[in-house]
Amino acid sequence: MGLPYEADPPSARADGGSALSRIRPSLLPGLTKKEQTFRVVFSLDSTLKTTRKTAPASCSKRKKGTKDQKHMRNPVMLAREWKDAIENGQYKSQADLARKKAVSRARVAQILNLLKLDAEVQEMVVKLGDPMPSGSVTERKLRGLLSLSARQQKHTLGILLSSGASTTPGFDAHPR
Repeated sequence: MGLPYEADPPSARADGGSALSRIRPSLLPGLTKKEQTFRVVFSLDSTLKTTRKTAPASCSKRKKGTKDQKHMRNPVMLAREWKDAIENGQYKSQADLARKKAVSRARVAQILNLLKLDAEVQEMVVKLGDPMPSGSVTERKLRGLLSLSARQQKHTLGILLSSGASTTPGFDAHPR
């Protein structure tokens, strides 16, 4: 029993045309037109030439040993922006903000919770600027400070800043 549509075998093509140019229907008894399927046989031509496209210079690989400078938003400044946007009515709620920014509601809550950090700690993080070129102070590390006392928050942030070779003027990394 043959398939409903078959292409002529390559030996049957006298003109050397493609298999798709000579598809002939072969009907199966008892099947309606809707129930019929077809089969196409492809043959690869070994004479096809392939060309390799080169990527533009802007997509070139970077040299070994070089590192792209990563810039991250200042999480405290981002939290303040989001809080102001919600309070000003730009967003109806945290859920609305999450939808518009394409992040989860939990992520919005995590960022906004950074505003519970001690005011001095928040100011020290804000002094780092926006965007922050260093990954020494991240939102995730700041979240860990939330459960500490104000004094412990300042001390821990000082350690983070000194280990990341980033300094904040007027900040003593080791409180007395």
